[in-house]
Amino acid sequence: MPPGYTDPAHGNPYGTSHHDAFGTVPVGEPTRAAARAQAQRVVRFGRAIEGVRLVA
Repeated sequence: MPPGYTDPAHGNPYGTSHHDAFGTVPVGEPTRAAARAQAQRVVRFGRAIEGVRLVA
């Protein structure tokens, strides 16, 4: 589940994004913080399901 649905501080329900206006707008700290939070969620989820075998 992307952070926008679970934590409104991270905004976009599709995951972290940034529009750079053709390279003229640098990535700001709020976007970096959202990306870090999303990456931490992915790592936690990966660790939680590590070793779980899916049955087809």
